[in-house]
Amino acid sequence: MITYSDRDIALYAQPFDLEKAKAGAKLCQRNGCKARIICYDRRDYKGEGNPARNLIALADDPASDRVERIFDYPEDGYYMQIRIPGETPPETPYDLLIMP
Repeated sequence: MITYSDRDIALYAQPFDLEKAKAGAKLCQRNGCKARIICYDRRDYKGEGNPARNLIALADDPASDRVERIFDYPEDGYYMQIRIPGETPPETPYDLLIMP
């Protein structure tokens, strides 16, 4: 299991950027778990006020060094599923971030 410390996240993490992710940037979740996107173009229903969740990512499970968990994300990398239109979603431990 590869994780980043809270200090690493605070000092080095950058907001998620889809183009940087597609170019191969290192990713992690806000909780420090290493992540990688395996699909950028999943077909998904876009509900009213909620963006389509086209990104599929695998992230290390904090409880095991041999397991990855599956997550789906909209193109902004925020995990929060229910959105208030026009507002930035609240942060969750599962949001994607860019690491240098």
